Amino acid sequence: MFNLTQLTYLDLSANRLEGPLPTHVTGLQNLKAFRLADNLLTGGVPTWLFTLPSLESLDLRNNSLTGPINQIQEGPLPTRVTGLQNLKAFSLADNLLTGGVPTWLFTLPSLEFLDLSNNSLTGPINQIQKPNSIQWVDLADNDIHGEIPGSFFGLSKLTQLNLS
Repeated sequence: MFNLTQLTYLDLSANRLEGPLPTHVTGLQNLKAFRLADNLLTGGVPTWLFTLPSLESLDLRNNSLTGPINQIQEGPLPTRVTGLQNLKAFSLADNLLTGGVPTWLFTLPSLEFLDLSNNSLTGPINQIQKPNSIQWVDLADNDIHGEIPGSFFGLSKLTQLNLS
């Protein structure tokens, strides 16, 4: 399956897939939607996921993924995160993720939907530095604290913000 270089949509959700995310997906450079929700996946979120140049939707919710959201936590968009320029929807909800909310997520130019709810993310949410397309942010059921950054109130396209 991973030799299908023209594949644009891969949905393996709601199976009983176990173990870490398959690394063979890195060869699917035309992949626009990658869904592995509702499985039994474990391990960390690998950085190779962030190098798929055509990716528009990444759904890994409801697994048992652990650790920080890759090992790139703070600062601007990391140079090794090269494939996310088209990413519109990103969900890692209902996992076992720890660490802070990576500020670089809010710098993705096409991101409209971000769901990191029901994890163990901690700390404050930092200011959003760049204008973006974000419309929907769900960070509910984490251990986030501090004030809501004033920059959230300047997001003209934001229609839903859940920090409960």
